Amino acid sequence: MRAGKQRRVQVADDARCEQIHRRLKRIAKVRAVLDLEEAAALRDAEVACIWRRYGCASLLEYLERELGYTPRVAKERLRVASLIDELPQIREAMMNGELSFSAVRELTRVASAETESEWLAASREMNQRELEELVAGHKRGDRPTDRPDPARRWRDLHLKVRPETYALMRQAQQILNKERGERLDDDAYLAATARLIIDGIRPLRSSAPGSSSAVASSAAAVSASSAAASSSAPASSASLSSAQPSSALASSAVGTSASLFAGGSTMDQLEPDDASTTEHVEPSEVDSVPYRTRAPYQIAVTVCRDCKRGWQDGGGITVEMSPVAVERAWCDAEVIGSIDGAVPERAKQAIAPSVRRLVWARDHGRCRVPGCRSSTNLDVHHIEHLEDGGSGEPINLILLCEGHHLAHHAGNLIITGTAAQLTISRRASSSFEAATRVVETTKALATLGYSKREAREAAEQTRTHVGSADWSIEAWIKYALSKCPRS
Repeated sequence: MRAGKQRRVQVADDARCEQIHRRLKRIAKVRAVLDLEEAAALRDAEVACIWRRYGCASLLEYLERELGYTPRVAKERLRVASLIDELPQIREAMMNGELSFSAVRELTRVASAETESEWLAASREMNQRELEELVAGHKRGDRPTDRPDPARRWRDLHLKVRPETYALMRQAQQILNKERGERLDDDAYLAATARLIIDGIRPLRSSAPGSSSAVASSAAAVSASSAAASSSAPASSASLSSAQPSSALASSAVGTSASLFAGGSTMDQLEPDDASTTEHVEPSEVDSVPYRTRAPYQIAVTVCRDCKRGWQDGGGITVEMSPVAVERAWCDAEVIGSIDGAVPERAKQAIAPSVRRLVWARDHGRCRVPGCRSSTNLDVHHIEHLEDGGSGEPINLILLCEGHHLAHHAGNLIITGTAAQLTISRRASSSFEAATRVVETTKALATLGYSKREAREAAEQTRTHVGSADWSIEAWIKYALSKCPRS
């Protein structure tokens, strides 16, 4: 009987289908007009402070109570209402039923009075998902042809967990908040949790015989061999965790062979210099010492040699990295060479394993930023960047946690000096001054013959690199020229 009904629906005549289609389109048009009318009413409600008349503490509470909107939906409705009046072409398309509220919601994120016609043309005939992809990575005032900024591309995650799992997540987040000394947002919390798993932090259980005369009683330093590099995954060597003073380490041989690390590298994966090194450690001293079986960048990262853009692979997907994340990856990575060649190149490590062990022990396995208590998600950072001629010597290397490392490469944390005499400061940045530098640098590059797109992209890369540092316009232009394509 059910199959018969399905067949009768499938063979409905064209006239009936057309009637239903027109009806649905008419409803959609009426809904769009009502949404536009509601936007105007919301603007009036905000000016009139209508929520006070009805005993509500805010307009959001009023919309939740009287219109049934959740706070998130209410915020989006108010945002669109405040912007739609400035976009006459989009407003007219909505009035004519050509655009739904969902489409207008996305377009108002990026369109301005100067660019709305371009966005309307670019989004014509697109479905909602295609429109979201078009808008992703752009900010208001951008054009559809502008390159998306990967730092602005966000992914929504909707989790459904049991109450006890939710309690565990909250507890873990509180622990990370306390260690970082700040409240982590969802992105920072998930990134920190993922890195703990990827880095392989776990207590070491060693059965190797130790020499008490060779190990200081305060603690022990443990190091793993470098992980094997694959054709698609640039990685740095595995790292070392320590609570031992550097003076004690300098006078004692501390470590263990690679075969002792569960889930770590095997001897045939070591570099030749490391494969011959088998040091001993006192078992009683290392049972609770956390360590990494892999380096922070045992993650596939591909960087274009020309434009310096980077892509990260993970879980079967490839995503573009922000310039800040690419700079951070270069600090502590193993470069495997071109992936386009027929013959693999010899991998080159930014930091030698022996140097890594020394730096980790000297800095006591924690972030060097004053006041930071983080001892997980640590990177080895070059104080003077490699691209600026910095060396891989211990005097130029320090440990930084993920948050402070990203803050430095974003220009919000200034690190100068040497590992022995370190200067760390936070300087308030002037967005107006940075924007002025971008405009001046773009004009200078354009006069040198570069296209507007090339000049603008080079200037934006310079802004990311400079951050809040006090650079002259000449220094801006010089650095921007290094980011321009070669003729």
